[in-house]
Amino acid sequence: MPAYGVGAYQYYAARTQLDLNGAYQLNKRFSLNASVSNALNVPQTLLRYGPETPAYARQNRESEYGIAMAVGLKGSF
Repeated sequence: MPAYGVGAYQYYAARTQLDLNGAYQLNKRFSLNASVSNALNVPQTLLRYGPETPAYARQNRESEYGIAMAVGLKGSF
């Protein structure tokens, strides 16, 4: 990254993400299952800076991908 000078860094900041999974047995043949990814909708932050970049200018991009949900019905016959 020539624009940021020698010794520049680019990386995604650490984040804690909560994923949930669950299942419920309706009867002996059917079960309902659900999953939620990134339940708290934590954004992903890209940091890009060099040794002389001030702290306020280090955040390059913040992306929100939303919450992904899936629900399914499982049956055995």
